[in-house]
Amino acid sequence: MSMISALPFIVDLDKESLPGKNLEWLSQRRLSALDSFLELGLPTRNWEDWKYTRLQPLENTTYRRAVHSDSTYNIDNTLPIFSVSSGPRLVFVEGIFRPDLSKLDGLPDTVTLLPLSEVLRKNPNFLKDAMAPDLERKKPMFVLTEALMDSGFVFHARENLETELLIEIVHIGGGAKEPVALFPRNLIIIEDNAKITLIEYFKGNGRGTYLANALTDVKLGKEATLKHYKIQEEIVSGALISSSRVFLQERANYESFKLGLGALLSRDESYVQLLGEGAHCELRGAFINRGSQHHDITTCVEHSVPGTKLTELFKGVLEDEARGVFQGKIIVKEGAQKTDAEMTTKTLLLSEGAEINAKPELEIYADDVKCSHGAASGQLDEAGIFYLRSRGIPEPLAKNLLVQSFIQEAIDGVTENSVKTAIMDRVLHALPGNCYLAHEWRDEQ
Repeated sequence: MSMISALPFIVDLDKESLPGKNLEWLSQRRLSALDSFLELGLPTRNWEDWKYTRLQPLENTTYRRAVHSDSTYNIDNTLPIFSVSSGPRLVFVEGIFRPDLSKLDGLPDTVTLLPLSEVLRKNPNFLKDAMAPDLERKKPMFVLTEALMDSGFVFHARENLETELLIEIVHIGGGAKEPVALFPRNLIIIEDNAKITLIEYFKGNGRGTYLANALTDVKLGKEATLKHYKIQEEIVSGALISSSRVFLQERANYESFKLGLGALLSRDESYVQLLGEGAHCELRGAFINRGSQHHDITTCVEHSVPGTKLTELFKGVLEDEARGVFQGKIIVKEGAQKTDAEMTTKTLLLSEGAEINAKPELEIYADDVKCSHGAASGQLDEAGIFYLRSRGIPEPLAKNLLVQSFIQEAIDGVTENSVKTAIMDRVLHALPGNCYLAHEWRDEQ
């Protein structure tokens, strides 16, 4: 069974009621991307960037496009823990924008937050100019979403805007009766001197089978700041591939944290270009997997000019037969002197069947830089367990406290306190052996 069999609607793409169907420039863009995908096919383990992650099982399911969502869905019954603010919220269910669940009042006048379909209707020329024309044609999952983009959002903050609002984007899947495939195409533009906090939630609800392949462009102007947080809690019948391309101009700051808890198969890709002097990027995250879950983190950060900085830290916890992947690359171009880049990944393996594949890489073409990378994996420290037990702490709680302490380092990099609290709450519920009880026990002492 081929990917065309899995996605039969790509054969007659011109007959599909995709957003912006009547826009000639977009139709040409779609068809060009589709040609690239059909030439490349799905990546296999023979591809260096995909040697640890297999997508071929996706071909065994026939997906259809999502054309409607569950009209009875009530977001308050599913996401009470995630709601960290009463600010603006954009909600998609099975890729379909749900205005009845969204809350768009209260946005500053200098902010645009709309579903992609609405922007294509109201201001298509904005998207024509804003979408990066140089899409990487050798990345099949990029061009697949470019061809089939059927949902997504546009967030645009004008220059000098500074707001304390926490803006939320919620993606919900799993409620459809038949397998569905979603192809969100997102665009985030933060103009010069603007400062924004954006939170994305990926939540599985129900028992449906679904594939989401998302592509997001993030553009930060001079001295712009974006705090971009993602919490992924899909159901185990879901598969999520999320790719981001991030472009930073002079003295721009990008703070990213990604928490991966759900999905049978998930892969998160970040491609960052530091294009202006003084640009600063922080990539942090944590993943917690069990059963036969597979979680892949792939990053590539390119330092193109002098005086840029990167801090990258990911922590993982794996048990049962879970698999984890970390592929991180730092590229320092010729002339990018005074680059300061640090990349670290650490993973706890809580069972003999758990496995992590880590591949950190450096490509340095400048001679006055400070760059480092490291990867480590191992089991819980028996000496630490013994020490805690000698202080009267039961062994299960001792192990829980050590796991919590291990993953805390990555979460401490989240500078938005309410978001940090929400992330830790999800971590405590997700960690093995009910670490939430360990947290409560420690607070009572």
